Order: sequence, then C-alpha cells, then structure tokens
Amino acid sequence: MEIIDDNFDFLHQRQSPQMASASERLFAFLIDILIFTLLTVFLKYVGQIAGLSYLLIKDALPFTGGQSVGKYLLRIRVVDAKTGEHITHKYEKSVIRQLPFFIPLFNLLEVLMMLNGKRYGDQWAETVVIKETNRF
Repeated sequence: MEIIDDNFDFLHQRQSPQMASASERLFAFLIDILIFTLLTVFLKYVGQIAGLSYLLIKDALPFTGGQSVGKYLLRIRVVDAKTGEHITHKYEKSVIRQLPFFIPLFNLLEVLMMLNGKRYGDQWAETVVIKETNRF
C-alpha cells in the first residue's frame, strides 16, 4: 500500500510538466462547443441531452484517453494538480471543472480566467491543463 503525502504537488517537482497555453485551451474549448452545437442541431432533443452531457463529462471520457475531443486534437490534457494523473473516469472532477460555465455571468468571468491562467473550475476540481508529452 502506497502512502501519499497530502502536501505532495507534482507541479513543483524537478521536471514539472509544461502548462497548456491560453490559446490552446481556448481552441480546444471552441472545438468542444462546436461538437455541442452539432449534437444539438442535428439530433434535436436527444442531441440537447447528449450535448450537455458531453460538456459536463468531456474531460473524463475513456474513449479519448480522458480528454475532450478538443483537448485531444490540441494535445493537451487535464490532470489532477496533486498527483499528475489524468482524470479518465473521474466524472466528478470533470463536472466540477465545468460548473462555472453553467452559472450566468460567471461563465464570462470563467472564459477570461481561462485566458489569464487557472480557471475557477480548475481550482474547485484541483486540476490543471498541461501539454501532452506522449500520446499513449
């Protein structure tokens, strides 16, 4: 059994990962919004449910290795800020990360935070977005 130190923070290790840039995060976000839009337009009512579900759990999806489609295409990944592990199957972290986008007016602030650094969603879920070093 491995004991994990609560004070451990993989971001401050000797070889810390490179953080994703604001432009990478923004383009990944726009790709994900495009997917949401396509789902809702072409699949009508079922598409609305599928689109909202995608927006909430997109960073925990197993078929993309725990990345949203946008993040996969831009080779960036959401990881746990303490352990550095990707959040595949950690749907609660993915939902927590997305909650600020569903709060009126707060969602605009969240986009600005994305451009300037760490979003509230990342802080609440204790996650960071890094550049992917290898695909699998």
